[in-house]
Amino acid sequence: MEHTLAKAFCRTGNLKTLLMQGNMPDFVKEFQVLFSAYFGSAFSGSQHSDITMLSYMSHGNGDAPAMMEKPDQLAVLSTETYQDLISCLNEELSPPRYCSQPSPHPDMWIVDPRVQDKQIVTMNGVTFACVSKHVGNSRILFTMVGDNLQHAGEIQRIFIHQRRAIGLNTEFVTEIFFVIRQFQALDDMQAAYDPYRRFSGLPCRLFSRQFMGDRVIRAQNIVSHFASCPYQRPELSGQFLVVLSLNRVSVLGVVLTAG
Repeated sequence: MEHTLAKAFCRTGNLKTLLMQGNMPDFVKEFQVLFSAYFGSAFSGSQHSDITMLSYMSHGNGDAPAMMEKPDQLAVLSTETYQDLISCLNEELSPPRYCSQPSPHPDMWIVDPRVQDKQIVTMNGVTFACVSKHVGNSRILFTMVGDNLQHAGEIQRIFIHQRRAIGLNTEFVTEIFFVIRQFQALDDMQAAYDPYRRFSGLPCRLFSRQFMGDRVIRAQNIVSHFASCPYQRPELSGQFLVVLSLNRVSVLGVVLTAG
């Protein structure tokens, strides 16, 4: 029964997503009026691409977040966060193109350590906040480059950063970044006692409440918020958290990370 309910829920969400894209055959579009009447006009947080499209990888167009503060009023990143930002920018570039100090290579750009901090951002109707501002809106599931697994973490910091666009001497990219404190995944021995793993279609897993450290991620790495509650079991020593994905559209069989 649980599998049937989950499948129907996901299929409905997927169908609504397709209708919202506007590139469906006319006979399918006829259902759009019915869906709009039932679900209403609010539509957000339903699939990975909702967040991907909000990465603001633009070059000066109206969709990019603006640096509102004067340069001398911007915050300066700590050395550790600054290096994490550079690593984040270089993740999908080969060879790396961003650095922290002058390079003899003409195609390398120095990354400005100054940023504009934000406590809360709203993207496509979804609100994200620093944990100091709102715990629930700070808890997210995210992926990393080259890794299809989903990891759980809390948003420690949100900042807007501006950098030179690769290959364009006069253009700048303005982008929102998140500093995430990642919850530690279960090891193999602990994972054997996770009661949710046997349900492959249930987007729910246990995580340790211990943190692994901070990392800088982009908006497109965010999958969704998650709901959570404490979990205890005699076989497990330590504090644990039940993590339930709030991503309304998911692929059955794709599970949260175990490591």
